[in-house]
Amino acid sequence: MKKLLQTLAILPIWFLSASIIEVNSFEQIQIPAEKNLLVILDIDNTLMHLKQDLGSDQWFYHRWKELENQGMTNEQALRKVAFEFNGIQTLSPSKIVEDLRGHKSNFTLLNP
Repeated sequence: MKKLLQTLAILPIWFLSASIIEVNSFEQIQIPAEKNLLVILDIDNTLMHLKQDLGSDQWFYHRWKELENQGMTNEQALRKVAFEFNGIQTLSPSKIVEDLRGHKSNFTLLNP
């Protein structure tokens, strides 16, 4: 019975379609006027980024490799850099990548 329920829960996913569209600016976004459309945006370095390089995605991967080169295992280095990354992200000021208040498009911003 459990297997049947799991299969029935996953079944609707097979009927979904998706496409990934990469753009360089919100001005390039063209959202079709259809119902049941979900738009997903990456937050980090897409909607907002830190005001400094410390704590960026690039810093994260550089620091991870640096810790491995200092003798830590991959898992040890990942745990340490994740701890540092979360602390930096929490304490660092961020800024919006692109001001959308004057954006003229066919999507609605919540709490701009």
